[in-house]
Amino acid sequence: MDKELDESLLIKMYLEGDSEALGQIYDRYAPRVYSYLRARVDASLSEDILHETFIRAAESFSNYTHNGKLQSWLFTIARNQLFDTVRKMSRRMEKSLDSHFEESTGNSGKTPLEEQLNSETGQKIFEALQELTEPQREVFLLREEAGLQFKEIAEMLEMPLNTALSHMRRAVAVLQAKLSGYVQEI
Repeated sequence: MDKELDESLLIKMYLEGDSEALGQIYDRYAPRVYSYLRARVDASLSEDILHETFIRAAESFSNYTHNGKLQSWLFTIARNQLFDTVRKMSRRMEKSLDSHFEESTGNSGKTPLEEQLNSETGQKIFEALQELTEPQREVFLLREEAGLQFKEIAEMLEMPLNTALSHMRRAVAVLQAKLSGYVQEI
């Protein structure tokens, strides 16, 4: 099967029972979706959310409209899955005592990304990302980690294109100011 098959043809083939078509969709988009998720949560949780994203997508292909890009649609599913997962985890953590949680999991108080970025430069990048507002961080990660176009980001986040562009400009300005001396160019 040709690797560069059209997205709509792959979806049609999957809906007609060709499971290999879903595999091609997964191979094409999973690395970018995983990278986006990995910037937010640990590897294990990223993998779980990634797989749930593609399960949800496969279940919903019959409702997929081909007027947008499949990649944007998959990132929307992944983002929603991420928020749902974090929300569920937050509820669970609220029910348990913080000290009990720390004892039972060995949680050091650092986020997975913070633990991953243990170099001095990595720490500075992580700290700088935390300085961004949530919309700025979301637009920045979707653009830089996921490689989405601004139009796709704006549609996904349900904001005007100029607002997405403005969030990106502000994010870059904050990151450049915070990272001067550590990173050459953002």
